Amino acid sequence: MTAKTQNITFAKLGKNALMPYELLLLADPSEDLVEEYLKHADVFVARKNDETIGVIVLLSLTSETVEIKNIAVNPAFQGQGIGHFLIENIIRVATTNKQKRICIGTANSSIAQLYLYQKLGFEINEIRMNFFTENYTEPIYENGIQAKHLLLMTRELIYETSMPQIAIRKGEIDDLTELQQIFVDTVSSVCSADYDAEQIKVWTSSVENRKHWEDIMTNQFVLVAQIGNKMVGFASLDKGNYIDLLYVHKDHQNQGIARKLYSNIENAAKQQGQTALESDVSKTAKIFFEKIGFKVINEQIVMRQGVELTNFKMRKGRY
Repeated sequence: MTAKTQNITFAKLGKNALMPYELLLLADPSEDLVEEYLKHADVFVARKNDETIGVIVLLSLTSETVEIKNIAVNPAFQGQGIGHFLIENIIRVATTNKQKRICIGTANSSIAQLYLYQKLGFEINEIRMNFFTENYTEPIYENGIQAKHLLLMTRELIYETSMPQIAIRKGEIDDLTELQQIFVDTVSSVCSADYDAEQIKVWTSSVENRKHWEDIMTNQFVLVAQIGNKMVGFASLDKGNYIDLLYVHKDHQNQGIARKLYSNIENAAKQQGQTALESDVSKTAKIFFEKIGFKVINEQIVMRQGVELTNFKMRKGRY
């Protein structure tokens, strides 16, 4: 099951708002510690139909560094991308506020969290041995492992004044080899949380059919994003109203490249008199498409080489 994020909002709570302690204490069972950092932190929530389904707490450490002190998702909504949604939005908040880095801590036993944070660009930079055994009166267990040590992770941020200049140009047949490499690398890396190894192998095997890709370059409207002389993404529009491809280099995620490619694709569709766009969107890309106004028409199971792949038929109506 995946999150219907088009119905999910992200908002900052006022200082006098009722705090969602039932969620906060899921991530941090010490009410005293939670109370202490809430005095100095900003609290943001994810809501669906007026129900608070997730919370994330951001604390300023210095003028340039902030820390995620708490992140929790209602158990009924876990495994649906809400944690990813919360962190993406809080990174956007920190970036807008021109912070240079964002930190988060998690336990040695928090396997899923370690995976997610690293996927989102956080790197382990410190381990505080026996943090949980020394600061919590009751032992904490996750995944059958006792939480003993605190792993501190950091992600460096790029704020708008230092964002690289992204150039968009028309794709050419000579771009094909580099374009295919971005496709394979991005699917293999960025999409690995949503699709297993067999599914990714089948998905990326399409590059073996070079004629199919040459036909895309010849018959579709293809745009390429560049930073300097480096290709960092591409998108294609088929028949004026169908987004066939939209991929961003694995090392250049969350830099506004997908949004800039999409904006140019949408403008091209408008110039052709189109009033709606459709796409078959992966589980990984679904959140992005929802943010730019697409809605899910239906979930689909696509068979490729005997392997099932889930995606979503999505549509954006009149602009």
